[in-house]
Amino acid sequence: MDEILAKLVSFKSVPDNHSANKAALDFIDRFVSARGMHTKHFEHNGSPALVATSLPLQKTPTVMLAGHIDVVPAADELFTLHKDADAYYGRGVLDMKGSIAVL
Repeated sequence: MDEILAKLVSFKSVPDNHSANKAALDFIDRFVSARGMHTKHFEHNGSPALVATSLPLQKTPTVMLAGHIDVVPAADELFTLHKDADAYYGRGVLDMKGSIAVL
């Protein structure tokens, strides 16, 4: 999980950086697709989005988990994952790139 989280944190996926958001979603797509999931990319007002499911896409899933990869702008050094004995530090670790890595 460390490698996945480090990669997700490295994307400067602030709301107006559509190319970084798309790159992060492409990374997620490649990861989950290689593990048998079905994916579909969307765009709304220039902002990219991704749906990944364990079954072919359907409009009425029984359970849906939702997340986001956009983060508040910050200094470049905050887009590098740091870990000490008890915690991870980096932009989006708690909201919500850490959760995306787990999902």
